Amino acid sequence: MKKVVIIVISGVLLGLLGASGYLWYMIRQEKSADLKNIEKPAEKILIEYATWKDPLGITFSYPVDAIIDKHDEDKENYMHVEITSATHSGGLVLWAKDLPKGVTDLLSWAKKETATGSGVMVDTTVNNIDAKKIVLGAQRTRIGVIYDGLLFEIDATFDEKGYWKEVFGTTISSFVFYSIADSNSPSFSETVDEEEVLE
Repeated sequence: MKKVVIIVISGVLLGLLGASGYLWYMIRQEKSADLKNIEKPAEKILIEYATWKDPLGITFSYPVDAIIDKHDEDKENYMHVEITSATHSGGLVLWAKDLPKGVTDLLSWAKKETATGSGVMVDTTVNNIDAKKIVLGAQRTRIGVIYDGLLFEIDATFDEKGYWKEVFGTTISSFVFYSIADSNSPSFSETVDEEEVLE
């Protein structure tokens, strides 16, 4: 009888030891898998900026190495500037135009832009002037501001790496209306270099 009890107790202890070893092994595997799935920190990208000065009376920052298309063929809009990159998908498009038919203020513009139900309207400012932001999903955002009777739109298409989100933020924060008659303003072709780090 003592032998049976000893065998049973030994079996139970051996079973517990085996189960403990198995659980320890599984926990180690999960931790190892979690460590493998941790994303490496984003590589720092240095973005050097220049300042665009438009004869229409605005300035904004853009990447020095950007591809700029001023769309001189566009005779309908007062300004139509497209900013893209050879190394990053996406880009920015900036317009200055007359108010579209049926648009009398920012709210009517935003309602027209979100009429299909595809965008979310958010109040914001550009250069301390009331503006509307239309978020069209994770990859696209549009901002509109009315100044001096014109509608200024900034349309951004983002890439997966966050490059254009950073550029968009810098462009919006640097977007300034100035008086064309202001003699202290730099000339149209003058650029001012800035640097920002994208993480």
